[in-house]
Amino acid sequence: LVGDWPTLLVSQLPSPVCAMASAASRSAPLCASDGEGLAQPSFTFLEAEGGLVAEPFQRTPSRPTAVVLPGSWRLSVARRDGGACGAAAEALGNVGQAPEARFAALHEALLRRCAEAPGEVRRLQATCLLPVVPEPLPSLDADCTGTVAATPAAASCGWCGAAGDLLCGHWRGEDVAYCGKCWQYCADWAFKDSEFMFGMVPNDIQGVPPLRLAALLPTGFVALSSFRAGVRPLSDLNVGLLYVVVPHAKDSRLSLAEFLALLQAIGSSIAKVFLEFNMSQQSPSEHIKVCRMCLFGSEESHRHPAA
Repeated sequence: LVGDWPTLLVSQLPSPVCAMASAASRSAPLCASDGEGLAQPSFTFLEAEGGLVAEPFQRTPSRPTAVVLPGSWRLSVARRDGGACGAAAEALGNVGQAPEARFAALHEALLRRCAEAPGEVRRLQATCLLPVVPEPLPSLDADCTGTVAATPAAASCGWCGAAGDLLCGHWRGEDVAYCGKCWQYCADWAFKDSEFMFGMVPNDIQGVPPLRLAALLPTGFVALSSFRAGVRPLSDLNVGLLYVVVPHAKDSRLSLAEFLALLQAIGSSIAKVFLEFNMSQQSPSEHIKVCRMCLFGSEESHRHPAA
């Protein structure tokens, strides 16, 4: 372990953001030294200036950098979202990415995977989107045969219309039955701009019962995408984007205690996801060194009226 933890620039920040930053800082001692620096990135916070949203991506970063964006239940990164998400979508579109379509599909798939194991960092890559055909069950007698997760051969693919053995799965919010080629096309399309993703949903938050926490999903969901070379915005050192579904407090559905507890859980999740990503890289040169975090309180809907 190393004793020099990441620097969090939290002076003059709203107290809810300080609570989240404090949670990220407390998670920092989990990092192990890799000989060339911390496995955990340092954090800088971006705040709107003069009513304008700061640019999420730097034009000339000095170290591998990722940006944290406050997202919503739509799980999208689109120009219509406005704010930091809208600015990021425009920057990604300028280098040939298709964030409006791909991120919603990827985030939905990763959220389903994370919801199966709350509190654990889960990885998503192209092969994870392909349905797996289970092995036939062993026969109990001569008249009993196993089954596989495929539709009858007479059915047609829901995408291309071809007849044959189909695989059932979940794609972009729907249960569908596609042929193997179409499933492979979907997986290749989804990961055209990203190499892989890491994500997490919170678990065991003090003051928020598990059923309440599950009902609030996707609030608290964090998802880190690693950009492929050639489609990185503004600089090759802008290597990733971490999407966070932040608490929506404008309608007062959340109590103050729930709101602050969720912010602290999000801060902890952000630190854990970055740590897991860096530890998965083969070389320290591939580690994310800097995290640019857009302040969640920059929009009224992300501010609790009692905070």
